[in-house]
Amino acid sequence: MTEYLLWLLPAFLLGGGLLICYYQGNARLSRAHFKSTAGQLDSILNTAIDSIIISDEKGVIQSVNKATEVMFGYLQSELIGQNISLLMPEQHAKVHDLYINRYRSGETPKAIGVGREIYAKRKDNTVFPIRITLGVTTSGQHNLFTGFISDMSERKRYEDKLLNREQMLARLLEGVDDTILVFSEDGSVVLANNSALQALNLPVNKVVAKPVFDIFLREDAAFHLNCVNEVIETQRTLTQQRQHGDFILEYKYSPILNGEDRVHQVAVVARNITQHIRSNEALAQAKEKAEIANRAKSEFLSRMNHELRTPLNAILGFSQALLMDDEYLTDVQRESVNYVFSAGKHLLELVNESLDLAKVESGKMKFKIQTVDTAALIKESIGLCRNLANEKQVTIVDLVNYGQVPYVSADFLRTKQVLINLLSNAIKYNRPGGKVTLKLRALSRGRIRLMIIDTGFGIPSSSMDKLFVQFERLGAEQGKIEGSGIGLALSKQLIEHMGGCIGVVSREDKGSTFWIELPCTDVSAAHEIGSVLNPDYLYLSSRQQMTALCIEDSPVVVHLLESVIQECPGISLISVHDLESGLKVLGHISPQLLFLDVNLSLGHDEEYLQAVKNKVATMDIPIIGLDTKSNGIVPDHKKYQGCVSVISKPINTTKLRGALQSVMNLTSEVEAG
Repeated sequence: MTEYLLWLLPAFLLGGGLLICYYQGNARLSRAHFKSTAGQLDSILNTAIDSIIISDEKGVIQSVNKATEVMFGYLQSELIGQNISLLMPEQHAKVHDLYINRYRSGETPKAIGVGREIYAKRKDNTVFPIRITLGVTTSGQHNLFTGFISDMSERKRYEDKLLNREQMLARLLEGVDDTILVFSEDGSVVLANNSALQALNLPVNKVVAKPVFDIFLREDAAFHLNCVNEVIETQRTLTQQRQHGDFILEYKYSPILNGEDRVHQVAVVARNITQHIRSNEALAQAKEKAEIANRAKSEFLSRMNHELRTPLNAILGFSQALLMDDEYLTDVQRESVNYVFSAGKHLLELVNESLDLAKVESGKMKFKIQTVDTAALIKESIGLCRNLANEKQVTIVDLVNYGQVPYVSADFLRTKQVLINLLSNAIKYNRPGGKVTLKLRALSRGRIRLMIIDTGFGIPSSSMDKLFVQFERLGAEQGKIEGSGIGLALSKQLIEHMGGCIGVVSREDKGSTFWIELPCTDVSAAHEIGSVLNPDYLYLSSRQQMTALCIEDSPVVVHLLESVIQECPGISLISVHDLESGLKVLGHISPQLLFLDVNLSLGHDEEYLQAVKNKVATMDIPIIGLDTKSNGIVPDHKKYQGCVSVISKPINTTKLRGALQSVMNLTSEVEAG
């Protein structure tokens, strides 16, 4: 490139602001000094970021700098001697040839010294945007063109992205029904969407760039201007409501900050909220009417219940007296009196439940929330339902571990009322020879769950949403089982008033599980039951001759262990889902056996695994390891340290029973039972 500097008059690299000057004809300039100066200029050109291409008046490339190689993908040797149209797309190349012909015919080029944005072509034929500025130098009969080229690809991408964003914002503004305006600091309108123009009934040229007083009535203009000024001063969003005839509009003014974090514009969104306000007012009125009707209903039920008790007392009293002295009654008469007495009792139950429900709904029922002995509550409720179970040939199986039952915060009588209702339903709607099982689980957040599991006919999924509805018996009213359809609705109200909750899981033809949750008064006692974090992993037995602890994070495995251990009288199972919780349980109880998932030690739980094993070792407790890969033989591995047996997953129940028998010396009779 140095040799071509001889032909350049002062040239300006307009894109980079670089001035290259050349002096020729100075006889006093030494050749060495000239070579040094030319070398410096050549170095400057080759360090320029922009591409610099020198061509003659025919468009033949004479010299290029290093940036040209990078930008176009050609070597200098590949470009020198080629026509500059090589670097242009076809349409631009034709125009360039036309410019060259005009120039050679004597026409003054218009593009000299003027920056233009066009497209160029790389060696790989990819087209990209550039900005080019041309300079011309003349010496004698020789003319050279110098092109300074900047790659505009990145800027073009940014501009396209910005344009797309602006178009998307414009479509968004035009697509909303809300009125949107943007005010400048002086109160003139900068932007208005179609909804705003329609609301104002003005064309865009009568709104945009116009003062607020030219657009709105004086009162409305002053209102908007005051709101805009307040937002500018506070730099906070402002929401206002304003009546316009029969309509109510809500205005939301939001500040728009400039680069100096100063409010320079304010956007306002106006929305018609008339219908919303009217709907809320109608809803409030409907709610008030419903509450009045509900109170009237509750008061009516309360009065009617009291009125019904008087004749009921006579019916029950005299029929019971007749039954106690029935030697003068015939068999038919005795049977008739029994029917009267039975119907009277059923009617009294209905009256009592209706009265309780009315009290709860009217807010007149008083609750005595206190510390309740959960064990006594459960045992007393079971005792009161024992005769009904014997009559219906249903067995009550109590699997509650009374040695570790925490106290709860509740009303003793109301909780017992709920529990008796659930037990009675589980018995009445069971099969002859069926079972009703009670279990207890500890939950997180200091709560316990008491479950009542029956082997009845279950509840169809289509009827589940009606289960806790008043006077809804799900078709049972067509059968022989007595009921009011109030018990579950009342139970739900009572439990929720005591800070608890009630629920059910049911499978048709398989049975149902009703449960209640109540808060504990002693959280630490609740933790002792077992599962501190997950309620689905805890299963308890009422027999306390022997205790097994399971530390396992799979509920499927825990369910399987429970089913096998339930076959072994005298064994209870406590389960937790992580090593830290297991360590806490070992601090409170001394189990005779530990089931341990040996893969729980991954990551930060390694220290807890070792702590559990150290604790178990000092307590001389045998460990049955649970692993995903095992053949029953204890491998020589650190994670199996302390295990007397290892069972692989999925668990084979026969191998599990064998491991239990070998570790705990179970008799074949117990194993089979």
